[in-house]
Amino acid sequence: MILKLRLGVYQIKRGLSKLSYIHKLGAQPLLSTTGGQLVEQAAKKYPDRPAIISCHQSKQLTFSELLLEVDKFGIGLKKLNVNQGDLLAIWAPNEIEWIVTSLACARLGVTLVQLNHSYKKNELIYSLNKAKAKALVCGRVSARQDYYDIIKSVDSKIFDNGTDIRCDSMPSLRSIIMMDDNRTGTHYFHALTQGHSEDDFKWIRERQDEIQIDDPLNIQFTSGSTGAAKAAILSHHNVINNAFNFGNRLELFKKHHRICVQVPLFHTFGTTAGIFPSLHFGATLVLPTDFYNPRKALQAIHDHKCTVVYGTPTMHTDLVEQQKQHKLDVSSEVAATGGAPTSPQLIFDMYKYLGYHSVMNIYGLTETTAVCFQSYLHSDAEHVANSVGRVADHTEVKVIGENGKTVPFGQPGELCVRGYMGMLGYLDEPKKTAEMIGPDGWVKTGDKFIVTEDGTGKIIGRIKDIINRGGENIHPKEIEDYLTSHPKLIDCQIVGLPHKRLGEEVCACVRPKPGEEITLQEVIDHCKEHMAHYKIPSRIHILDEYPKTTSGKIQKFKIVEMLVKHYNLQI
Repeated sequence: MILKLRLGVYQIKRGLSKLSYIHKLGAQPLLSTTGGQLVEQAAKKYPDRPAIISCHQSKQLTFSELLLEVDKFGIGLKKLNVNQGDLLAIWAPNEIEWIVTSLACARLGVTLVQLNHSYKKNELIYSLNKAKAKALVCGRVSARQDYYDIIKSVDSKIFDNGTDIRCDSMPSLRSIIMMDDNRTGTHYFHALTQGHSEDDFKWIRERQDEIQIDDPLNIQFTSGSTGAAKAAILSHHNVINNAFNFGNRLELFKKHHRICVQVPLFHTFGTTAGIFPSLHFGATLVLPTDFYNPRKALQAIHDHKCTVVYGTPTMHTDLVEQQKQHKLDVSSEVAATGGAPTSPQLIFDMYKYLGYHSVMNIYGLTETTAVCFQSYLHSDAEHVANSVGRVADHTEVKVIGENGKTVPFGQPGELCVRGYMGMLGYLDEPKKTAEMIGPDGWVKTGDKFIVTEDGTGKIIGRIKDIINRGGENIHPKEIEDYLTSHPKLIDCQIVGLPHKRLGEEVCACVRPKPGEEITLQEVIDHCKEHMAHYKIPSRIHILDEYPKTTSGKIQKFKIVEMLVKHYNLQI
């Protein structure tokens, strides 16, 4: 009764103020569960249900088998002297071993450092040194990425001491674990799961209460204001509760769902909205392929009768195009889309061509763990197409103007978020953490937003200077800093231009040195060995000068306006 009275007073005050502040209470209390405990709970509740089906590996694990593999690998890590409080990095595409590694770290109290599987040498060195990772788990060598050769390119003598790694360029690193066998100087992933005693398993089971809910669970790299990626630290409490609230609104509890996971596991979409909700609700994760492939994703949806499909707008666009061509008998019920704004036309195409009963829009950022706005399962198509859903449970939001004050409902401003989902901070960067999270706990998203009285959110632009290419956040300065080193260039400005499939593409606006000419291919060749493919410009535009303010500051928005008009692009 007291709770109802307080709620009533709260609603009256909000109604009088009409300011865009909302506190969405949850119907269920927050959980005090760690990632390691959650794996064990899932194995007891859904022992014989498939937990993971990996199509490209022709392999699957039940929830009880998953717990066993997780503990076997966790014990192997312990024998490599990877202990509670250490950091272990994973640099691999979507494989069963990725999930096993993630959950083994959760069981050990080791912080998992989630690296983009497309990282090249310089990005790898930066990330490992930033996190001071003690061990590195690498994916299988493929045509897309030769992880072993990239490591050797860092230091040709890195394996001279066998498996005892010593490398001046990555001084914290002591062990490298490969999912491929017979790699000189590395440990084989599956060899580490062998030869354990019952006492070993007893040890890992009994130590679960030593891990605290506010301990770090994982670290994810996110674009920074200086161009260098920042390492956002997320706790067990952040991830476990965000995963539950996401899956709960998705209504995963109603039946046994099979979820097609197109998104990469290293991304918070893949981890927080993928791995952990499946443990809460006993959903089966279907991995259609290691690296993204829309044709194989569509086939996996058909073959395994996936009822839920995860993807960025670009991925859903590709699925629509594949379905137009192949017309498979697919029976999915729900699509969850996030990572970038989704156009209304795409929403309608998803209903029309893929036959979904519901399309769910989600919005969040790494610093808020994952989801802070989400559609309800049976929201009408118009609502989904024109918003990012409603405020998530246990979440406060407000919209502020340039003066820092809350604006009325329906007026645009910067979205701020507060609640359990706020990250612990950026690793070893207290100043940047303070810029992102105020002393009052509000996370500044950098997104220009409108919030209405019923809790619906709509993105209308970005305040931060970030390009979103197919769900990948790219900070221009990182590319600018490297591309300017090209011997033909005076300088460059990187901007995002509208792109039908990707949302935005990367455009390099360059000023060549007198007498020099430069082509797009030269730009690509300069970048491709030093940065992930998604950061490399796909357009080049030559400029004599950049539009500037009277104080000399370059106005990127004017560059974009000029190029949109020049190339007749659709916004």
